[in-house]
Amino acid sequence: MLVAVCSSKGSPGVTTSALALATAWEQPAVVVEADESGATLPFRLRTTQGQTLLPSRTIASLAAVADRDPSLVRRTAQAVTEQLSVVPGIAAYESGGGMRELWGDLVDVLRVSDVDVIADVGRVNTASRSMAILEAADVVVVVTQADPHEVLHLQQRVSHLKYVLGAQKASQIVPLVVSKRKYARTAVSEVDEVLQVESLEVAPTAFLAWDPTVVDRLYAGAGDAHWTQRTELLRSARASVRSIREIAAEVAA
Repeated sequence: MLVAVCSSKGSPGVTTSALALATAWEQPAVVVEADESGATLPFRLRTTQGQTLLPSRTIASLAAVADRDPSLVRRTAQAVTEQLSVVPGIAAYESGGGMRELWGDLVDVLRVSDVDVIADVGRVNTASRSMAILEAADVVVVVTQADPHEVLHLQQRVSHLKYVLGAQKASQIVPLVVSKRKYARTAVSEVDEVLQVESLEVAPTAFLAWDPTVVDRLYAGAGDAHWTQRTELLRSARASVRSIREIAAEVAA
């Protein structure tokens, strides 16, 4: 399964949402950082042993391999916890020039992967090479903050994606609103209302409970800790994962 995670406006929150979803996945999943604007994971993420990620195993090394071996993503990924592995992106936008001709190859590799992939594509537009990942994805998750201005951007982004990806793929677009748990019902209702006004018939809005303390622990490699799994962040992520997997199953049927 290939899940693409992008933003409604800027990219803040996308990488964290991808990590939370992968940590809550029903089986081990790989987060592939395919954000053209530059990587976050090499700078922030640590393994459970406190180690940084290897700079030699990134999306560039993944895309540069000519064959389409289904095990390639799994073998290239770097283990963070027992549940989570990642393929980090290019550390800086300027150094991404070497990827210019490899985005198509990267998409091909992700499409045939024998392990579920959650691709963090950051902010996308019609000129983004990473748009091809959204086109190939089984589910597209669009992250937004619970703010009226952000929600309006979500409306525009979803409308644009529905146009680019085709109306038939609208049911595979999942809005994901990030907010504190106590505002969950209001945040989801506001997103649903804004999308319904424009008759944007996408999947039901999912929710992620924001908790900076837990987020910091996730980046520190504590995703497998029992207390982390019991937090509102991971509970809400598991509910979102169930929705995403149900949509993917309907598409595959």
